[in-house]
Amino acid sequence: ISCSVSSPTNITPIPIAVTFTEDVTGFEAGDIVLSNGTVSNFSGAGAAYSFDLIPPDPYQGQITADILVGAAQDRVGHPNTAADQFSIVFDNIWPTVDAGPNQVVNATVLQDATVSDDGSGIASYFWEQVSGPGVITFGSPAAEDTTISADTDGVYTIKLTATDNAGNS
Repeated sequence: ISCSVSSPTNITPIPIAVTFTEDVTGFEAGDIVLSNGTVSNFSGAGAAYSFDLIPPDPYQGQITADILVGAAQDRVGHPNTAADQFSIVFDNIWPTVDAGPNQVVNATVLQDATVSDDGSGIASYFWEQVSGPGVITFGSPAAEDTTISADTDGVYTIKLTATDNAGNS
């Protein structure tokens, strides 16, 4: 059992290939034992089969696929051996972000954010200025917490984007 998608992923459907060491018969979609997903678009013949693995939506967690002993038979009727279990982490839920409290000051301040992701974990942070009369300077624009300063007094809107390891943001 193989897949062209790396783990963790937020790609759906997840394309799966099943390759036997020789031509087999009797292999059907119902022979695939899944946890946390369903089989769609099952096709194939001989030694090569494929299907789409459809994860639940929304979902964060591990998905497994097994092909048990006897799911298919070779040309003389011998059953296949069990395949190594396929496992992938699926995460299509974006991180939760709280960029911190509003600040009313005329100085450099620490913007204390809170970011959480119960699935694949946080891969990156990005602070940016959305609006305001001047220019905001971020001390660490790729960190969860950063210092901010403005070159002009006024009301500003800033944004923190967190992207998890599955690409959700």
